[in-house]
Amino acid sequence: MPSDPPPGGRTNQPDFFPDEPRENPPKDPDAARIMKGFQRREQPDLVDAEIEEPSPQAVEETEDEELTDEESDDEPVDDKDAEEEPIEEPAEEPPPPPEQTEAQRQDAKRYEAIHNRLFLADILATIVALAVFLLLGLSTNLSLFVENRLSTNAFAAVAFYGVIVTIVYYFVILIPLHYVDYWYELRFGLSRQSFAAWLADEFKSIGLNMILLVVFLELVYGLLRLTTTYWWIWAAAAWTVLVVALAKLAPVLLIPLFYKKEPLADEELAERLRHLVERVKMSVVAVEKLGLGAKTVKANAMLAGLGNTKRVLLGDTLLDNFSHDEIETVLAHELGHHYHKHIWKHIAAGTIATFAGFFVGSVVLRELVGALGERLRFGGVDDVATFPLLAFALLVVALVAMPATNAFSRALERQADRFALRLTRKPDAFIAAMRRLAVQNLADTEPSPVVEALLHGHPSISKRIAAAEQFRDARR
Repeated sequence: MPSDPPPGGRTNQPDFFPDEPRENPPKDPDAARIMKGFQRREQPDLVDAEIEEPSPQAVEETEDEELTDEESDDEPVDDKDAEEEPIEEPAEEPPPPPEQTEAQRQDAKRYEAIHNRLFLADILATIVALAVFLLLGLSTNLSLFVENRLSTNAFAAVAFYGVIVTIVYYFVILIPLHYVDYWYELRFGLSRQSFAAWLADEFKSIGLNMILLVVFLELVYGLLRLTTTYWWIWAAAAWTVLVVALAKLAPVLLIPLFYKKEPLADEELAERLRHLVERVKMSVVAVEKLGLGAKTVKANAMLAGLGNTKRVLLGDTLLDNFSHDEIETVLAHELGHHYHKHIWKHIAAGTIATFAGFFVGSVVLRELVGALGERLRFGGVDDVATFPLLAFALLVVALVAMPATNAFSRALERQADRFALRLTRKPDAFIAAMRRLAVQNLADTEPSPVVEALLHGHPSISKRIAAAEQFRDARR
């Protein structure tokens, strides 16, 4: 996926389910999160598959109405075709969708509030750590130590610096915060992981982030040694390419590090899902079961990969608890993301944010290294000791951009919901899936409008249900 500007904010990737903090994720390798070390415990990063583009005629034949990108998400449903387009009767009798009890609603709000506080604590801890690391001269001392004791080679010195920074940052800040998150997941009955399994995932995350940070530092400071003027343009372009490459590798390299995958055993369901894909002239490599249940009770589903790695991944926690009709609406939502080319829109938005971040970083380095360079003993803008300045600049840009990027993501999610409703003609199944999700994932169905605007990449469950009810009522 493209670089996601909100550092540690709610996931903006096009997945079906609302913004639920989650444990031990395969980490999203974007520049802002490398700076922050994946401070937010998010749901599994979901990367849209690159699927063969459907023809508009194919969708029209299936839905008897045109689905267009230009259609407003806020327009009321047009009921002019209600008589000739009746709601499809469910093919099965799904179990009644559960409703959150008052106690569960209160627990969901407490759960949401705890994770929001952890997010804020993560940001504040990162800012304080960057300030201490810079202003007390620790970054310069580390740079000099590496150069004098470990290696005088510029590339090797940068690599050693990145390795040490990652280890210290994780053990001093991130692992304690992640453990608090893990403890609350256990307390609320959402985690199934043992402490040993949780810790193993943390060490995997350390290894992945260490590699990514070293690559980032080598890229930035290698370019700074070549040009101190236009380095940020080349760095942003190269980083964007790297993020897209990682999106392609995610289902075959990154996700398997954290979750087991296997073929979908339910042949009836697999056939129904394949038929749904074929109706809109799309194709995927495989439909697979993702082993979320060993770690969490939360349900999820995703389209992952690009090109020849594309596939549909359905969490076993979803397959075990949702009806076939409900799972169909989940997949249709994912297909809506690709039909409306949301992956490319996310890539475009991420690219803009990446270039903006690197540009601001270049200005900060140029101005502050000149002003503070002598006192902090910087060897120049290409000295890796200046990294805290660059990290702070990227963090600020990401935080400023967060409300806009989340609003953009919510608009795309509403569009994908409408696509799912029109493709399946099963609003009751969609509504049941959302209600089942709210219970199973302990989701706050009506979060604070401020929290939703700042942190959520999906509309609230209550709003999504209301939209589905409007669709259903307009076509009866």
